[in-house]
Amino acid sequence: MSAEQHDPNVQTVLIVDDDASARATLEALLRPMGLNTPAAASSAEAIAKARELQPDLVLLDVMMPETDGFETCRQLRAISETAAIPIVMVTALQDRESRLEGIEAGADDFLTKPLDRLELRSRVRTTLRLNRYRRERDQRQQLVDTMRGALAVMQDLLSLVDSETFGKSKPLEELAAKLGQALGYEPVWELTVAASLCQLGRVTLPDEVREKAVTGKRLTIPEKQMLTQIPETGSRLLQHIPVFQGVSKIVHWQDKHFDGVGFPFERCEGKDIPLGARVLKLLRDLLEMEASGLSRTAALVVLAGKEGHYDPEILKKAQEILTNVHTIERLVTLVDLRAGMVTRSGIKDKRGRLLVGPGIPITEFLMRRLTYIHETRGIQQPFEVRIDEVSEA
Repeated sequence: MSAEQHDPNVQTVLIVDDDASARATLEALLRPMGLNTPAAASSAEAIAKARELQPDLVLLDVMMPETDGFETCRQLRAISETAAIPIVMVTALQDRESRLEGIEAGADDFLTKPLDRLELRSRVRTTLRLNRYRRERDQRQQLVDTMRGALAVMQDLLSLVDSETFGKSKPLEELAAKLGQALGYEPVWELTVAASLCQLGRVTLPDEVREKAVTGKRLTIPEKQMLTQIPETGSRLLQHIPVFQGVSKIVHWQDKHFDGVGFPFERCEGKDIPLGARVLKLLRDLLEMEASGLSRTAALVVLAGKEGHYDPEILKKAQEILTNVHTIERLVTLVDLRAGMVTRSGIKDKRGRLLVGPGIPITEFLMRRLTYIHETRGIQQPFEVRIDEVSEA
């Protein structure tokens, strides 16, 4: 296997030196470390190989003809594909000015000729370890960003199925993040994902049952049982995603009262109920109260009067950090509608069919949908919205 066709699990150190014997010496010193060690004899070759191989480290000689190591370092830092690659400059220069020039060019570290074998291996090992950590961290962040993007798309699609329920997932997620952080919840992303998908089980309901539940029509006993089982159904769906086991548990227990009453009908109460589920129970009921027309402060007062429903410590923390919201109510038309507003009254089409219920946050996706409906069958205007402004604590 050649240097350019190396095992992807083996870390790569690109050796750059115009002197063939110097390159051979470095390769011999690094080979016992189990590294892949391609080499380049010039600045142009070094840049080309760095872009192609994406090495974990570049060992760059300073004193090279035509383009020296300082300029090569600057060029590597200026190219997006190579800008983050660690660069250790190998130099016989020991003066302060040369070191400063290397730092300004973008070097991460220096090795002084003649090279000490132990120092070389120690510096390379440390730099590679730090770079591997950085790459793993970046990969984890990319996965998190991908997950958030996928969840945002899922929320928009679910809002088409049941806007009354899934339209509230975004404010629930935001409140969960704020309250979770204040409570020291770890990992807080599990709580926010659970908030986004806590009603996922509703997608399995027949359309007529969802319609009756939203409009407040009388439900049969089997239909009531379907609604009761929404947390369990959602939990089972989420169990298919390995990293969502904690999320699944929160969703499963989200309707359980602090005193042990409610679904699931297992004997469990107080702090034996998962913390995330206790947080969601409070926040979901808080948003329902706000949708009915109460201010947040008034809604929390009402919830505090429901003995046994909520964890007192969570309720107290919510009263401390979630009440700095000033609400403005306004009549608007579709032209005035903006993302971030919350419906105060329902939005209906010209036939009187409810499109968006009260208490639903306006998103860009929802605005586009309402625009399309208005162009085809018309929307009753104006309608009432509220604008929540967070005041300084």
